[in-house]
Parts: sequence; structure tokens; C-alpha cells
Amino acid sequence: DTVVTRLRWRGQTRRVRMVVYRRATGQASRRGQTPEQMLNIVCDRLCGGLANAGIQARRMVAADVHDWLLRWLNPRPAMLGPSTEDRERFYALARYPDETEAGEIELASGRDFSQRLFFGQPRSDVEHGTWYFDGMPHRVLITDRLRMPPGTGHLTGETRKGDAINTLFDQMPEDTLLCLTMVATPQDVLESDLNHLAKKAVG
Repeated sequence: DTVVTRLRWRGQTRRVRMVVYRRATGQASRRGQTPEQMLNIVCDRLCGGLANAGIQARRMVAADVHDWLLRWLNPRPAMLGPSTEDRERFYALARYPDETEAGEIELASGRDFSQRLFFGQPRSDVEHGTWYFDGMPHRVLITDRLRMPPGTGHLTGETRKGDAINTLFDQMPEDTLLCLTMVATPQDVLESDLNHLAKKAVG
């Protein structure tokens, strides 16, 4: 595109996945609820809030997460052959097992999630800072703490850069993943920290 974005043209579909977790220490349950029950309540409220904003969200089950990670960590499996059909056949054979019915005996090997994801030996290249999955290089770039809040659309919004109008994320290589970590802090804890900083700033 030599008119608007000034970038190589490509079609792409963005997918957003959110992982909600809480570190549990000490008591196994709070307010008479198990951690699993509390997590389900939080996720239901989150999905409801997104729906009110017009955003459709679907909770992924174990098989969905496994299928996503299986294709990521085994991008070019050659166990059944080099063709695209062979790769799809491999993914079908290595899929997450169906849920066991009530009274059915589980396999002796169990359902260890990580053992079902790696079918090739990952290799690291310290000199170039890359990981290799099935011979394909992967690199992790960690950004430092932000010194000032980013502007609206800083990563995924179309902004003007000279004569071009494009997004920062569109300039990244194909199959780039962006990982953001957001920590929800209770308001009373946050106010206590701010009051502590205010006292330290005096004098």
C-alpha cells in the first residue's frame, strides 16, 4: 500500500484472549466459596460487563486452550509428513481428549497439560535470544515500565506517522503476540499506598 498505510498489504484477523487468575495463599476458601467458585463468579461478571459494552466474549474450555497452544508450540510438525494435510492430521490426532463420562476410568497416563503440548524438543539460542519450536524461531521482547501513560490507540489504533496512517501493531511481523498484564488492586490498598507516598514526599 503506497497511499495510506505505506506498509506491505496483508489480511489478518486479531484475536484477544484474556486469562483471569488470582494467587491464593493461606485459606483455601473465602466467604464460604472455593477458589474455583470465586473465579467463575468473576468471569461471569466480566463476560456480562463486556456484553453490556457490545463485546462478545466466550469462555474457553480446556480443549480450546490446548488447540491454541498446540499449534503455537508445534508450528511445523513433521511426524506424519511435510504437507499441510499431514500437519492438520497431526493436530487432529494430538487434540485434547474428550471429557470422561461419569463412572468411566481415566487413562493411566493422566491429563498432564504440558506433556500434551510438546511433541518436539524446544531449542534455545542464547546468542541470538531466540527459541526454536520445530525449527522455527520465536523471540520474546520485554518492554520496560512505562514512564507515562500511553495515548489512546498507541498500539492498535490508526495514527499518523509522517505521510502514512497505520497502527504500530500492523508494523510487527506476522503472528506477533502482544501480552499485557493488568493487576487489579483493591481501592483501600491503593489509597493506603498513595497516602504513604504522600507522607514520604513531604519535607
